[in-house]
Amino acid sequence: TLQEAKNGNVDSEYSVGRMYLDGLVVHQSDEQALKWFEAAAKNGHPAAQYSLGWMYRNELGSQPSDTQQALAFKWLEVAAKGGIAKAQYQLGVMYANGISVPLDNFKAVQWLEMSANQGDAEALESNCRRQRVDPHFRECASAILQCLRSAGYRASRNARWQQAQGEHA
Repeated sequence: TLQEAKNGNVDSEYSVGRMYLDGLVVHQSDEQALKWFEAAAKNGHPAAQYSLGWMYRNELGSQPSDTQQALAFKWLEVAAKGGIAKAQYQLGVMYANGISVPLDNFKAVQWLEMSANQGDAEALESNCRRQRVDPHFRECASAILQCLRSAGYRASRNARWQQAQGEHA
């Protein structure tokens, strides 16, 4: 796999990044994980784009904090537009909290709704919690309610949703 990654195989680049991030077969190295995820992300690998964004979001790079958050936003947005639910959720959180972008509840709801519509239980729970505690977020209540109703209809088909409901009941 390492040789294939060195030869530019995008799936191998991503796999090597995961190996370094998780410390599987190799010594755990955030630096090496970033290197391989970036190679795969630049070659259009959606999971690598998300992983790279996630690493920067959690400040596992060597750059200053605001630079890492800006890079996180960049890569999470690419992954989110590529349909990665977890990236959509993270963008929603960034917009809802004004991290690397101006606070924007409307965009937060849009991204959280996209993630929730794919069955991301974390996004559904976040939508519910924010609507209850943040009066400014209530402007977007109709979008949240529509999203939750839509997801509620899927609850019987989605084990993650059911599990999250049990944990948060």
